[in-house]
Amino acid sequence: MKPMVLNSSRETHQLQQDIRVEIENIDDLHRRVSHMLECDYIHMQELASLVNDHARSQNDENAYLPDAQTLSSLVESFQSLHPDIPDRRHARLLTHIEPHLSATEHICFYQELLANTPDTAAPIAARLLGHTEPLELVARGSIAYQHNIYADEAFLHFSRVLPTAKAVYSDSFTAVCDQVFNGLCEYCILPLETSQDGKLVRFYHLIQRYELKIVLTCSVTTSDNRSTTVFGLCRRGLLWPRLLVPNKEFSFEFLFWQEPDHASLNEVLTAAAACSLSLVRTDCLPRSDEEILIGAGYPFSLRFEIPADHDPSAHTGDFLAFLLYLSVHSPSYLPLGIYQNL
Repeated sequence: MKPMVLNSSRETHQLQQDIRVEIENIDDLHRRVSHMLECDYIHMQELASLVNDHARSQNDENAYLPDAQTLSSLVESFQSLHPDIPDRRHARLLTHIEPHLSATEHICFYQELLANTPDTAAPIAARLLGHTEPLELVARGSIAYQHNIYADEAFLHFSRVLPTAKAVYSDSFTAVCDQVFNGLCEYCILPLETSQDGKLVRFYHLIQRYELKIVLTCSVTTSDNRSTTVFGLCRRGLLWPRLLVPNKEFSFEFLFWQEPDHASLNEVLTAAAACSLSLVRTDCLPRSDEEILIGAGYPFSLRFEIPADHDPSAHTGDFLAFLLYLSVHSPSYLPLGIYQNL
């Protein structure tokens, strides 16, 4: 029996040696892949510099980004680059890796593209988020809402950070949205979710229909502590983030539809992670009648957190790179708000 024990010990020792060799081989490959990815990043830097130079030569000195056609052409060129996978046994695994690598490459490119722009975020943000029509002086600071004790409390929360706020009462939520849509009020207050019912889909449909954006949120709890409602302060057009509440993180919320030839949900999540944005919440909303008729996919509501110590107004910020990624790779996405929760 002793020789058998000896043989078993030798086999175990040999197995351990073989495992160590394979682990060292894998570690060596990881180092080589890291060096190759670093070279990839350097080429992305060079490409971004070339594109910026071309944009400035074709436009005036206020050209902050290449035009949409140039970016789309570049994206098509990126997408034509596919790794050669000769062994079909590995194709399934490697084709799962490639989209994540591609999304990360795009983010690297956009970060470098933005790093070479003039030192201001405002023109870039206006291009990515859309311009906001100026309001009449009489409408500025006015907040329309349907009068009740909970909305009153929400108004008090919002007015603490908006000192010029003045209340305008309406008799329905539709009328509240009309006030803002028609430029009669700057803001309106809508309930967004409750602790009992979750997201209030009806009001998200109102936000979509009236092209409203969330700029602040707050929570109001009933006197018996049995239910909490989250209210949103909404307006026409997104505001580039301003730190209304010191040391408080921002939320960026948008609707995403997964469509052919556009970025997948997995790629969007990869791009967000590459931009240091943390996914806080995701909801799959029911489709509207129009979306059902045209055969659109289900809308995902995605909410990401921008850390409080991250300056969202910096032109080199990861947040801008993510917005640029969405505008190019998922042009049907719909921003719902960039906001802080009080």
